Amino acid sequence: MISLNHHEVIILLIQLSVLLIFARIFGELSRLAKQPAVIGEIIAGIVIGPSLLGNYFSDLFEYIFKSSPNAFIALDGISSIGVILLLFVAGMELEIPLIVKKGKSAAIISLFGVVVPFIIGFLSGWVFYDSIIKFNPEYKLLFSLFFGTALSISALPVIAKTLLDLNLLKTQIGGLILAAAMVDDLIGWIFFSILLSMIVTSAELNQIIIVVLSILVFVAFTLTLGRAIINRILPLIVSYISGPGGVIAFSIVICLLGSLFTQSIGIHSIFGAFIVGIAVGNSEHFTNEHREIIHQFTAGFFAPLFFVMIGLKVNFIQNFDIVLVIFVIFFAFAAKIIGVGIGSYYFAKLNKYESWAIAFGLNARGSMAIILGLIALEAKVINQEIFVAIVIMAILTSITSGPFLNYFVKFLRNRSFIDLLDKKLIYISNAGSKNELIKEICNFAATQFKLNEKELHLEVLRREQLISTGLQNHLAIPHAKFSVASPIVIIAISKDGIEFDSLDGLPAKVIIFLITPYGENDLQLNLLAEIANKLGTIKNTQKIVSLDSIDDIIKTIKKL
Repeated sequence: MISLNHHEVIILLIQLSVLLIFARIFGELSRLAKQPAVIGEIIAGIVIGPSLLGNYFSDLFEYIFKSSPNAFIALDGISSIGVILLLFVAGMELEIPLIVKKGKSAAIISLFGVVVPFIIGFLSGWVFYDSIIKFNPEYKLLFSLFFGTALSISALPVIAKTLLDLNLLKTQIGGLILAAAMVDDLIGWIFFSILLSMIVTSAELNQIIIVVLSILVFVAFTLTLGRAIINRILPLIVSYISGPGGVIAFSIVICLLGSLFTQSIGIHSIFGAFIVGIAVGNSEHFTNEHREIIHQFTAGFFAPLFFVMIGLKVNFIQNFDIVLVIFVIFFAFAAKIIGVGIGSYYFAKLNKYESWAIAFGLNARGSMAIILGLIALEAKVINQEIFVAIVIMAILTSITSGPFLNYFVKFLRNRSFIDLLDKKLIYISNAGSKNELIKEICNFAATQFKLNEKELHLEVLRREQLISTGLQNHLAIPHAKFSVASPIVIIAISKDGIEFDSLDGLPAKVIIFLITPYGENDLQLNLLAEIANKLGTIKNTQKIVSLDSIDDIIKTIKKL
């Protein structure tokens, strides 16, 4: 049995200390710049790797990272455990109920967000392989498949953190982005696992079919029967082992077993960790405390080691190819934005600003693309120049995702009452009472925007109990603050009028239901004032009520 000698243990400890110190410093600097810590950790690796430290302080670099090959192998092994746990944590973040809840819209957005980028990535990789990529001609097909997959996948952890920072996690747009990213990751990792088995084993068609069937069986078993078994075991562990340690140890063990199984059948170990993470994270007995401990343990030690190690393996200065970098960045942005934009606008029927916001929200590739690139590099499907371009693309898409998403969401939120008018959100109501109309209009809003009807109804009633929203001159403006990304205006026309406790005692005939995002007090007040100013006369409300055509109603309101 080979073991590290005294000097090698010292070198390993020095390596671990240097990597963690620099990862922490640059990670915190990245957070101060409102960027994910992973970006700082990669930069830390570039600073202490062959790109900078190795170039300008070669003796120091040689002593720390080259003087003991065995110590470096041990360090590489520890970082490999890090990427397994990182994918396990990413799997825990994937919420099956959220995907089911968002249903059709998320599925459409995700489908176009995967298929279109994959086609664009594959075709661009194939067409420009000989002129720009200029790598091993034997790997032209495999590279094209890899590039398509790299452009298809999204970085779920980066996206979730971005949505959290922008206070969009619980909004309609945030939910759609998160659900679509989850499906993206699931599809992307399944496909990449198949691709990797082709690369590593040089499999023929019958072997590929066996691998595909193995993946599907593993996924189906783990997310159904495996998940049920985990649900049965976790309560026993909680009952017989004090503290969260038992659950955490069990979770990590089955994570490693899942990794072991997929690695043994020719699929990369990280895929097993990802799928097991989904099963564990969706267990009702796996609490937020357990999730947070594993997340902090991974994010504080293992993940930084893995991302800093990226900078140690590649010289980013020597292997920087500006043409290749521009090529990868251009097609990465174009593929995702076009794919998600088409799915959101033309098929999910969102407006153009919502479509832009979701497209840029899903554009972050982050750690997922880097992990894919590193595996492809180790499998010799890509060279170091391509890998450097992939890493730069992953960093750039992650950095720009938040600002672009925030820009389009702010644009959505700052629209005027006239901008929010939509013929699909105007209807003639036959409700006979105020309570009946509020229930009806909340149901209409929940159906149109996939909101929680019960919570919305309670929020509106709570507001009505403070003071009636019936104004005067046949106008009422019931309103609520809710988990939406942008304001919503629904107009109900009651020809006969509804008693709404109005200031002048007149029944409400034009009822405008306004929903605004949480925390946007000024926005709500401005919209309420604009509506009251535009429709607050009896002449204007009567003119609107006299119309039968929705198109005429919109035209009339715009002219007032």
